[in-house]
Amino acid sequence: MKLSKLVACFLTLATTGCATTYEGHGLTDASKVSGNVTVKSGRMTYVDQLLSYDEACREGGPVSMKVMRLPKNGKIGFSTVRNQPVTLPKSAKFYHCNNKKLMHINAVYMSKPGFVGNDSVTIRNLGVGFTQDVTAHITVTK
Repeated sequence: MKLSKLVACFLTLATTGCATTYEGHGLTDASKVSGNVTVKSGRMTYVDQLLSYDEACREGGPVSMKVMRLPKNGKIGFSTVRNQPVTLPKSAKFYHCNNKKLMHINAVYMSKPGFVGNDSVTIRNLGVGFTQDVTAHITVTK
């Protein structure tokens, strides 16, 4: 089985209650990407998501994340989720993999209590033969 190039998803999500809405998305092989997200103060927000799979929608090689620049006004955390459905826009090359349940690594941001303003975090996504720096520009509102 020949694996295609690592597929990395950069998703900036705003999470409110049980509903999740896309503020932006990207699916890119670029070494540096950035995106914007708006979130209410004290609420968790997904700022990056990484997964690896081939054109047949099978899980690829190992992937990891590390923080390159910490947020000044909040915290960043990581979680590994197994069997999470893939969600891509119809225009994405691997759209046919939508709803396949694969392992994802998620980066989650939460502001300091009461903080309102701008923050950012840079995360390095690492995979087999793949490095990508993702900067999330975060607007925190009341």
